[in-house]
Amino acid sequence: MGLLARTTPLGLAAFTLLSVSCGTTEEPPADGASNGSGADAVSDADVLDTSAPRVTCDDAAVPSGFVCVRAGTYVMGVTSDTPFVFGPARGTSEVTLTRDFWIQDAETTQGAWKALSGGINPSCFQSPTPTFRTCSSENNRDDAPVEQVDWYSTLTFANALSRQEGLDVCYMIHDCVDPERGWFDGAHEGCTDAAFVGLDCNGYRLPTDAEWEYAARAGTTTITYNGNFDYPDSDGPNFYDRVLDPIAWYEETANGSTHPGRQLLPNAWGLYDTLGNVAEWLWDGETCGGTLDPTLPTSAVDPLGPVEPCRGHRLCAGQEWGTRAGDMTIMTRSMAGSDAPYNNLGFRLARTVR
Repeated sequence: MGLLARTTPLGLAAFTLLSVSCGTTEEPPADGASNGSGADAVSDADVLDTSAPRVTCDDAAVPSGFVCVRAGTYVMGVTSDTPFVFGPARGTSEVTLTRDFWIQDAETTQGAWKALSGGINPSCFQSPTPTFRTCSSENNRDDAPVEQVDWYSTLTFANALSRQEGLDVCYMIHDCVDPERGWFDGAHEGCTDAAFVGLDCNGYRLPTDAEWEYAARAGTTTITYNGNFDYPDSDGPNFYDRVLDPIAWYEETANGSTHPGRQLLPNAWGLYDTLGNVAEWLWDGETCGGTLDPTLPTSAVDPLGPVEPCRGHRLCAGQEWGTRAGDMTIMTRSMAGSDAPYNNLGFRLARTVR
């Protein structure tokens, strides 16, 4: 998957063509611990109460714009025998998720970001009729996914939304410049580290890698939730279109820009655009080494990624409007600089049912 570097509001998006491991060419920020400050820090009042009884999808109303995903066990990852998956095989792992969780049925929109940031929209594709790979500043495309938001900004957005609704704050974020407003433009400067309170947090957060794939698969075992790619295809040389066109905005169909959410077919659990449109930030990091770590543990319970992830980088999943067809699979991952906004990278939020 190739990610595009941040562009100016009216500038032409310049490609940074990247392999399976993606990110900026700049030196990533050093991870450093601090006490945090301002809105980025978790205060005593924010600390969650883990003594409350566990609840499930059956016990609580689903928030608007979310679907409820029940706890369960599935096989995560890809083997070298999986058809038409490019890049290194990450192996497979039997993953058990022990908590029901809510996840947005579509990617977080420009309208939602503006509502929390006081009207600021960092996105490249703000026009209702965007030109091929060209940013605009018309700022009236509230139903399209927000993009050009770095990983730290998405965490702070989640914290701000949690505070607004009186929920647990799930992240401690350290050393950011202007903790209260610095994330509004999607480029949260100075941030050096973030800590996750844990899966018992009932506030808004990014999904983990394991949660995202579980929800995106919706019980399927194929490389997309609409099946495997056909080959050979009697209809012609493009053997991806039958599978991808109904479910994803990608290189062949997106025309160089994002599209409003919920236009294509959702998966069986009601999630839209888990493939294509924008790639999505995840909580997990990855180990360093130039490419994604090709190994997964044989089994895992509620995995949160490596204990010591590669400094300054985080995983993204789902591919985007510029991804070639062969990389449009549920199992494909990329890695991006956590302080780098891209105009094809956004997010969707999750919450533990609690």
